[in-house]
Amino acid sequence: MSEKSHFSVRRVKHSCFTLIELLVVIAIIAILAAILLPALNSARERGRSAACVNNLKQQATAMNFYADAHDDYLPAAWTGVTGVKDIVGIYSGFWCDVLAKAGYFSGWVEVKSNSGDTATAQQNADGPAAILICPSDPQPYLLNHTYLIYSSYGMNDKYAATVDSWTKRGRIGRISSAPMIGDSWGGASTMAANVRGRITSGNLQAGNYPAHNQVINASFFDGHVDAIRDKKHKFDLND
Repeated sequence: MSEKSHFSVRRVKHSCFTLIELLVVIAIIAILAAILLPALNSARERGRSAACVNNLKQQATAMNFYADAHDDYLPAAWTGVTGVKDIVGIYSGFWCDVLAKAGYFSGWVEVKSNSGDTATAQQNADGPAAILICPSDPQPYLLNHTYLIYSSYGMNDKYAATVDSWTKRGRIGRISSAPMIGDSWGGASTMAANVRGRITSGNLQAGNYPAHNQVINASFFDGHVDAIRDKKHKFDLND
């Protein structure tokens, strides 16, 4: 064997990334993430909004079943209004309290006001009354103060704001354009928990209900569900 072949050195190619190549790959991944994440978040929010719409449809069905069984009267937005509270009897509280007490959330367990039993209230919200929680709500366990019904939704406070405005469903003139129930969680940081049970045009105009990308989902008194984009949307029941 020759001395040359004895001491020949083979060059071995290494497949490892250099530092510069690694940094380039990381930069590309970061750019792709910045491009794709907003689209993914938007798609996720669209899914949540669709689930919210389904909640509202189920609520509207329950409200109409209630009216069918109660001489065409819907639950009052809030039964604590003077005069209204003298009529409702055991069905007191917000609209969602009324539905619960009337048996429209199968398996719901009543939690007395100021009992502190938030565990049972949360079980209600996660189970029998799950349609009261908007999937996009970042604080879904704020309380309506009456019977600790959790809700992301409020009812149009024009309905039963007085005894005279607690009217039969068939006497509502703006049945397809007046909101019945809608997202009320958008301003949770500035709204007291006991305001969540009602929505008003004033709060919407003030931007307290941005909810789903600056709109709120709402059911209407005819039962259909749509998004409200106009902050000056009219909440009056009749023209």
